[in-house]
Amino acid sequence: MRIVAWNVNRNLEQKICDSDFCAVISDYDVIFLSECWIQPGTSLKCDWLNDEFEYKCFPRLKGKDGGLVLLYRKTLRSDAPCLNIGGTCQDDHHVCSGSYVSGLCSGGANRRCCSVGNDAPCLNIGGTCQDDHQHCSGSFVSGLCSGDTHRRCCSTQSSSGTDSGMCSNVKVYSRASWGAKSPTHVSTMHTPVSLFFVHHTEGNACHDFTSCAIQMRNIQNYHMATRGWSDIGYSFLVGEDGAVYEGRGWHHVGAHTQNYNSRGFGVSVMGNFMHRKPNNAALNAIKNLIQCGIDTGYVTSGYSLYGHRDVGTTDCPGDDLYNEIRTWSHYNTQKPQR
Repeated sequence: MRIVAWNVNRNLEQKICDSDFCAVISDYDVIFLSECWIQPGTSLKCDWLNDEFEYKCFPRLKGKDGGLVLLYRKTLRSDAPCLNIGGTCQDDHHVCSGSYVSGLCSGGANRRCCSVGNDAPCLNIGGTCQDDHQHCSGSFVSGLCSGDTHRRCCSTQSSSGTDSGMCSNVKVYSRASWGAKSPTHVSTMHTPVSLFFVHHTEGNACHDFTSCAIQMRNIQNYHMATRGWSDIGYSFLVGEDGAVYEGRGWHHVGAHTQNYNSRGFGVSVMGNFMHRKPNNAALNAIKNLIQCGIDTGYVTSGYSLYGHRDVGTTDCPGDDLYNEIRTWSHYNTQKPQR
């Protein structure tokens, strides 16, 4: 039996197995190795323990005056699909430096594959990353795979994304459709709410599903990796393709408008609207989304509409978009109470 470990202290790959030692750890595949010294007669204690990993510590059998303690992570055979894409199986309430992919790990539903590659958006919609010169039983979608431009996602879903069907009056692309990561935790939104806030992202605009989906993933990565949030902050986002993209949605508290996140929804138009308005397709998508919220019982019919700057020190949602929403019937000049 050959067991190989990665020594995180010395960056060395070592063959560490002998017949006696293998008997002790026969149920384990060694992934991590760490040195923790213990005194004779004391209980086993490892100083290098990361709660993102399932671990066990074993004293080295040779060396009775204190010894090398090895850290292992148990790897079940059914984790192989995750390992094959360079991922790590872990509980999905832990932070993942890449994206979570379902169905590739053993264990319960919360034990998922953390993939640090960029193939996760393709896998999340049931696709396969491959060279686009090869046959695809569905259609190729760009922007969902790592590698060069010819490595694309072969998906049986429409190349224009999948409408979630949550609203009959506007196309709403689901999280899975644009390749969202799973949130690290969620808080339930108590509805209906009476406040609706309009934002802009101040980043790049987008005019089709592929470019908007890329923007969605970039925004989510920024919110989670840089700001340390549990998910993309907005409830919904809107592109100038006239579609809505699901963020935290109707059911979860957002991180878009400080002091009001649990009392209202936030929609953000992708782009910078200081010196121009979004096109009519995007403006109509906002209006239709709000009406959808009313029709489905998530927003009160007498709701109040605000721009982000109405309740915070910011120029969001941009001068031109702000001046536009001030002409809408539900815009409220009175600042809401906290």
